[in-house]
Amino acid sequence: MKRFVKPAIAILLVVLLLATPALAVTAECNVFYPQLSDTAKALYNAYNEDSVLWYLYNGQEFSFTFDGPFADAQATANAIAAADTEAYAAFQIDHPEIFWLSGTSTHVNGNSSQLKATVTPEVYWNWNGGGRNVFDDVKTLEAAVQKLAAEAKKEGGITDQLFYIFWWMVENNEFNEYAGAHEDLADRLAWTPLAAVTDVAQPICQGYSTAFQLVCNELGILCLTVYGQGYSNSKWGKHAWNQVLIDGQWYAIDVTFGDTDDEDVADFGFFLAGSNTYGRSGEKFGDTHRADGGRIKGITFSYPALASDEYEGGSGLDPTEPTYPTDTPTVVRQDIPASGTAYESTQTVMLGDKQITLPAYKLLNEEGNPTNYVRLRDLAALLNGTDAEFDVIWSAEKGICIVSANAYEHPNGTEGKIPFTGNQPYKVYLADTDVDGEKVPLTAFQITWDGGGHTYYQLRDLGRALNFNVGWSGTRGIYIEPDMPYDEAD
Repeated sequence: MKRFVKPAIAILLVVLLLATPALAVTAECNVFYPQLSDTAKALYNAYNEDSVLWYLYNGQEFSFTFDGPFADAQATANAIAAADTEAYAAFQIDHPEIFWLSGTSTHVNGNSSQLKATVTPEVYWNWNGGGRNVFDDVKTLEAAVQKLAAEAKKEGGITDQLFYIFWWMVENNEFNEYAGAHEDLADRLAWTPLAAVTDVAQPICQGYSTAFQLVCNELGILCLTVYGQGYSNSKWGKHAWNQVLIDGQWYAIDVTFGDTDDEDVADFGFFLAGSNTYGRSGEKFGDTHRADGGRIKGITFSYPALASDEYEGGSGLDPTEPTYPTDTPTVVRQDIPASGTAYESTQTVMLGDKQITLPAYKLLNEEGNPTNYVRLRDLAALLNGTDAEFDVIWSAEKGICIVSANAYEHPNGTEGKIPFTGNQPYKVYLADTDVDGEKVPLTAFQITWDGGGHTYYQLRDLGRALNFNVGWSGTRGIYIEPDMPYDEAD
């Protein structure tokens, strides 16, 4: 991991200049440092010195001295102690590789001529009687981070590198439910980046996010770990996630929320998200995440504002969208009655963050539950220009043909103009539909009007066949996510 030259410290440091172990130090991000007081900034800079890092590494106390004269020595001593807590809080957010410490305790004494601040690192139980060795775990973490970063770098541009890290962590981890529910555990491994990139434990949110930050640092991508509150399972709770800076704007990545219960499925609504980006739950990122900045002993920081919308490319960057490693869902024609009544059901559909009115008909099952069907050309016109766009062609030889990933270039003028209204009799449509040269058994029916047939396809079936997401939630109703793979769970 990378080392950076730090500014000269503004106080006299009384420590022995001992050889520092090979401790990796990441770059401060210039987000939290400017929020510090002048005294805290000087202390922050001191924490980055090799001599102090040696003491942090070994969990041994060290001292800073401040030369007077001081008009009020006690007030100055109190201010120094408070500044040290503030400085270390910022330092630890910027340096998640220092995972064995929970913070520091500081005692200041002296007189009006000179004050001495004695700082004692607070070491978690795992590395203070729990049998683990800081030196060995640091070496293991460095190797794992460097290996993952090297693999990600082969993927190409910055978005592909970030996607590789995101997907790798989803694939190789499972959220530690027990640790997440028992914050008072003496065992802190789940909270460390070790848990997300090695097999010492399964991580909770802090483990995911600090590991993600370290890999980004190795790649030269500016990344923060954000501490705050997350909304999950109908309640708010402590949470941590990441923000990355791309093309001058900040985007959120939440590997924890992206790591779904399904082993082979990730929620990409939490990858390079903006504040208005929807996840699989049907809720906006900004409505389920509160960056309150709480970190160490009541010290809070503010975080850069997120972009409004998810990342879609930018100047000087590789705009190629990552390929989602998921198989196209299997389409099986559903058994619907050979004939019956189709009920008019003009639907309000959420397409991204826009409400769209889509002409539709629905069939009711025996329990009275509706399933929505749409005309192919209406949907093709709606999705034109999105990641899920497709063309519709009629051939005397093949019948109805769908060409995916192509613009809708063959409209016939009937898009959105159904020539009939009200409930209509239907007959099931059993002919397979040609999708990219293959016959696909889509579920569909036809309504005949003035001698012409109007074919209605099940909306979810089209999502399965063309691999864009269709879902429903209580807050959004029916929604279409053109940039997301189809998810049966929605």
